[in-house]
This record gives sequence, structure tokens and C-alpha cells, in this order.
Amino acid sequence: MIHHLLAIRGLPKPTLPLERGSHGRASRRTYSSISGSAIFCQRNKGEMSHPAGLLQPLSIPEGKWECISMDFIIGLPMVQGKDCIFVVVDRLKKYAHFFTISAHYITVQVTELFFREVFKLHGLPKTIISDKDIRFMGGFW
Repeated sequence: MIHHLLAIRGLPKPTLPLERGSHGRASRRTYSSISGSAIFCQRNKGEMSHPAGLLQPLSIPEGKWECISMDFIIGLPMVQGKDCIFVVVDRLKKYAHFFTISAHYITVQVTELFFREVFKLHGLPKTIISDKDIRFMGGFW
């Protein structure tokens, strides 16, 4: 049954020797190892925690550049080798910095850009808000 689900998701079916155990039956361990290693299965696993509840409004910052938000605008046409915009916004005054970067950047490049352009002018903020983008969650912090 799992090989049908894998095929529906566009993943290759397991080969016949892997699929059948020594007695001609499909082993549960084989299926779990195949589904556990499939990228689709890993990405679409349900969370094991309770829902967070209702969203709470963010507090209003007391000073400029004390609380910022960061995000990426992707999917833009390529211009001079860059096709992505890194956006940093001050939540109090709504002042923003926009930096063009290549979509094939690494987290170190974004961190260096942040410290070179934003930290240099405004210092380190108390709070940084971003979505759960892997670029921020992985190596930025």
C-alpha cells in the first residue's frame, strides 16, 4: 500500500526485492524505512504538539529600530544576476531597507549583509520577527 502512496506523490516505487521479505510478505520495517526516508513524507508530517491557540497582537515598540521584521521577496525576474529582495522593516516607523540578492545565496551572506547595512546604521534590535523560513531558522541565529 505504501508504494502506491509513494507513486501517487511522484516518488519512485520501491524495488521488488526491497518490498518483499524472506517469506514473500512486505515487511513493516521496510515500509517505515522507505516512508521515513522519502522527502515528501518528512516535509508533510503532522506536528505532534497542540495548536498554539489564538494569535496575539504584537506590542508596539518603544523606540526606532528596536523591533524589526525581515522577509524575502522571491520569484522575481533576473536583473544583473539578482532575483530576490531581502527586506528589513522597522516596526515602529515603518522605515525599510531593501537589498537585492541572488536566490542562490547562503545564510552567511545574508547575515553579513544584515550586519554591514542594518546593524551599522541602527544597532542590534531587541526583537527580530520573521516567518519560519529555513533561511532564518537554520543559520542566521
